[in-house]
Amino acid sequence: MGNVDGDLFVAGGSVLVSGAVKADLFAGGGNINILTDVGDDVRVGGGTIVFEGKVGGDLFVGGGQVTIGGPGIAGDVIIGGGTVRIDAPIGGKLYLGGGTVYLNSEVTGDVQIEADKVTLGSSAIIDGNLTYKATTEMTKEAGANIKGKVTFNPRATKTPSANVLAALFPIFLLLLI
Repeated sequence: MGNVDGDLFVAGGSVLVSGAVKADLFAGGGNINILTDVGDDVRVGGGTIVFEGKVGGDLFVGGGQVTIGGPGIAGDVIIGGGTVRIDAPIGGKLYLGGGTVYLNSEVTGDVQIEADKVTLGSSAIIDGNLTYKATTEMTKEAGANIKGKVTFNPRATKTPSANVLAALFPIFLLLLI
């Protein structure tokens, strides 16, 4: 695939985006691999999602298995997924709902997580506050650093709360646009 000077809308069973997108990217599919830079916002929904590029705006993702790597996201990130791993720096805030969450990068803003299990990797740096709701307290690997306030709220069950479902609903609406 070549470079796209405007917005890109793509869907399919397996989606591979490897050419730079100068504006917004909208992608939906079973397996989605985005291996390029996107000039503005990214909205992705699918089964397995791998993102390894730079985002000039915000990132919205809903998927079963979500992996975010690469140079980083300039804006805010909203993710809903079963298994979520983040290894890319985030220039804004992070809102995340998931089953198993592994955060291993810097986040400039505040972080809000609701998950069964939360792990901060050795490269995790949260410049703002961390508020999380989980079935157990987070695992914090050596080297992880939280500069703001940490608030933990135990989650009684593993079923998603109405708040998480309400937060994820707009993501799926955005994917339909």
